[in-house]
Amino acid sequence: MLVLSRKPGEGILLDGGRVTIKILSIEKGHVKVGFDAPREVHIRRAELPPNPSPASAVPDLAPGAGVRA
Repeated sequence: MLVLSRKPGEGILLDGGRVTIKILSIEKGHVKVGFDAPREVHIRRAELPPNPSPASAVPDLAPGAGVRA
């Protein structure tokens, strides 16, 4: 596991720059993180099951959606 320290406004590039992770803010112990990725890259919160059943489905963040700078 790689561990990095980042300040608000700083980011991390993945996959040759195709995916950007940016620290948006840190307030009261909460960190807001923004992801910028191509539509074909799916982004899912780790605490959600990988394939939720349709009856209890919680939609993942749509591919390529989210905070855009």
